[in-house]
Amino acid sequence: DQGRINVRQFMLDADFDEMFDQWSDGNQDVTDIECVILLDNSGSMDRMIDDAYNSMWAITRALDSINASTTVIQFGSHGSVLYPANVRANAKVATARYWGGGDTKPFQSLVRAKEILNNSQRAVKMLITITDGAWSNSQDCERVILGMRMSGILTGLVFLAPGDGEGMWYVPKTSEGEYIVDGHKCEVVTLVNNPYDIIDFAKSMTKLAQKKMANI
Repeated sequence: DQGRINVRQFMLDADFDEMFDQWSDGNQDVTDIECVILLDNSGSMDRMIDDAYNSMWAITRALDSINASTTVIQFGSHGSVLYPANVRANAKVATARYWGGGDTKPFQSLVRAKEILNNSQRAVKMLITITDGAWSNSQDCERVILGMRMSGILTGLVFLAPGDGEGMWYVPKTSEGEYIVDGHKCEVVTLVNNPYDIIDFAKSMTKLAQKKMANI
């Protein structure tokens, strides 16, 4: 359940399943990953929900391919586990054909994510949050995220905005018309208009987490 990185493939930005060329049990390695993906399925995600789930599935499959431990938790008005760590993503995308409710309340899902990551014995720990909206109880949520950061967990947030910007009235803009993204105290934050850019973000997050672990 450990691996050796192919340095050339790594530098060429290879896909996850092309980045490793040797596996050996019992070695502490930067492939020893615990990841929690939080996915917003509140009402405002309506037009982007299928693409967001497809992107999440691709990330989960890629992490599965290097024997990472990955948990996917949905949140809206309430939270629920879509993929527990002991279940791998198979050829069929697991998705929610219903919304998690109109509200965006990630607090309980964040608490659950923190428990999973803090209790893990894996070397590399990271949280990837995919959302498109302002959060309820944001200060409480941010305290959880800061607690994760203090314990060495790499936290990332993808703010998913429709390409046409329709329905984003709740997001403030600069005088130049650019969205001002609330990263909720996450260490790495980005805005994407194409849900499939989430996959590239996850790859970058994984590389950053691996580098941080290697420098410890």
